[in-house]
Amino acid sequence: MEQYTTYRVKGKEIGLTFLFKYTLNGDLNGFEVAEGVLEDKQMSWLFSPRFPATESLIKANWINNTDICSKFDISVKPADISFNAMWTIFEYKVGKLEAEKEYKKMKEAEIIECMIAIPGYLKHIRENSIAQIHLCRYISKKRYQDELPVSHKGKNENQVLKNLAYKKTEK
Repeated sequence: MEQYTTYRVKGKEIGLTFLFKYTLNGDLNGFEVAEGVLEDKQMSWLFSPRFPATESLIKANWINNTDICSKFDISVKPADISFNAMWTIFEYKVGKLEAEKEYKKMKEAEIIECMIAIPGYLKHIRENSIAQIHLCRYISKKRYQDELPVSHKGKNENQVLKNLAYKKTEK
């Protein structure tokens, strides 16, 4: 379950509503025409250099643009970065009270950094058969700042292990 900031852009005169969903990194994850149907002229206007492919573009070119704001109502639903959201995506449900205490010590930027890192951490431990630590330790030891190695599944780069495996299969 990844967290998204959602921008709802509703036309004041036209019957169109767009939804733009951005990850915590600010990358576009989804675009949807929630209401109405785009006409050719509207498509060429929208799918041009003004299309907000990143969250910084929608902030700079749409929200801060008086011309666009006069034609559209733009509302923002921020990503849920609450403790409960973090608890949900971490998967290992042990030590909730301790984890919540550590969470409360974090600054907002650290919370976002932590939530961005969790899916990569979960993937890393699954691919490498590593035991998952408690969320409390993940936060307190700042494990979200770890530089996890890229997994080369199926490739054994350790020559000693390679030779040992070869000798075991020869018998």
